[in-house]
Amino acid sequence: MARSGLPLETPDKGDGPSSHPVRLLLVDRDARVRSAIHETITLESDLTLVAEAADASAALAMADSTSPAVALVDLLLPDIGTGLDLVHSLSQRPGCAVVAMSGQGGLREAALAAGAFALVDKSGDIDAILTTVRASIRPRMIDSKGSPELLDLLHAWEPEDWA
Repeated sequence: MARSGLPLETPDKGDGPSSHPVRLLLVDRDARVRSAIHETITLESDLTLVAEAADASAALAMADSTSPAVALVDLLLPDIGTGLDLVHSLSQRPGCAVVAMSGQGGLREAALAAGAFALVDKSGDIDAILTTVRASIRPRMIDSKGSPELLDLLHAWEPEDWA
């Protein structure tokens, strides 16, 4: 696993429809969580982990250098206020969707208000997390076709609704 705060070298995952996988930035204070998600993502042909960070400062630097399409962000980080501040900052970047993670309940509304696409339970099912990451890029494709009603519907759904 790469050290926190450094871009990752990702092996080529082949040609075909997934030859341009979704670029993912992973931000979590817990190295064990980062490692588990890292190992899972390496098996996914449509996702590539471009950087990992343990805190918000490193995450902002990594976002600048790697231009992720999705940031998977822990809400409890050791620096700059809260993970909600990072969610807000990253969600303002063109082309970057943010999926917030927490092991605590009751943060969904705050995460959405900060600009997250959704909040996932980081201690939950990894498939639900990956489904939410994949779903987070779809609204931008829909939005470009001008369907605000569908966007509202997507944002109202819970990750388990996509399974």
